Amino acid sequence: MVERTESTDERPVSGFSGPSREERVWGMGAVLSSLVGYIFPIIGVFASILAPLVIFFLKRDESKFVAFHALQTVYFQAAVLLIYAFSFLTLPTCMRLLGISLVIIGFVGSFVYTIYIALRAYSGEWAEFLLLGQLARNTMSWF
Repeated sequence: MVERTESTDERPVSGFSGPSREERVWGMGAVLSSLVGYIFPIIGVFASILAPLVIFFLKRDESKFVAFHALQTVYFQAAVLLIYAFSFLTLPTCMRLLGISLVIIGFVGSFVYTIYIALRAYSGEWAEFLLLGQLARNTMSWF
C-alpha cells in the first residue's frame, strides 16, 4: 500500500514552478482590493488605487506574481478613474447620454472584469488586464 503525504507547499511536483497557494491568494487579494470603492464610494476612488499599491510595495520583493497583479490593478483602476472623470465632465454638456453611458458601462464592466481577473489570478495564471497588463509587465523590470 502506498502512503500519501500531504505537501504544505502545494506546488506541482513535475518541475513546474507556478505560484504557491499563498501567492495565488495574495494575487487575487491584490486585484479584489480595488473593489473597496464599490463598498465605500466616498473614499473608494482613492482606496481602489491605494490598496493594490500598498500590496505591491509590501510584496514586490517576495513574489513577482503578486507584484504583477497588484501593479496592473493600480493601472486598471487609474484608467477607470480617468474614464469616470471624463464621463462626469461630459454630463453638463450636450453629450449627457455619452457621459451616463460611460458611467454605467464603466461601473458594471470594471466590476465584472476585476472579478474575472481575480479568479484567473487565484487559479495561478498571469492574467492580464487588456492593454494594461503588458504595461505592468514592462514596469516590473524597473523594480
